[in-house]
Amino acid sequence: DLPFDSKTFELVFSNAVIEHVGDIEEQILFVQEHNRVGKSWIFTTPNRLFPIESHTQILFSHMKKSWKHPSVSRLLSKNDLREILPSGSVVKGFFLSPTFICYKVPS
Repeated sequence: DLPFDSKTFELVFSNAVIEHVGDIEEQILFVQEHNRVGKSWIFTTPNRLFPIESHTQILFSHMKKSWKHPSVSRLLSKNDLREILPSGSVVKGFFLSPTFICYKVPS
């Protein structure tokens, strides 16, 4: 929980943070807090399906079920993002894009 009133900020931005905040429940809370304190928000995250893992720069290593990184809790695909984002959110990036950009602007 951020110590700010709802819609305090015109824009909330985070760059490659959501994959570090925990499991799906924590990631949902992360998005909900962006949505609560910001009139609009944008965040980026590496694509889980991109063949080079962005934190280690190793080819395909993160595709193994046993893959662990000390600071990464859960990498996301475009479908994973769609499941946790609120209605009206946008996810930019293709299936094999290295990074996704997610945003929501006021309607």
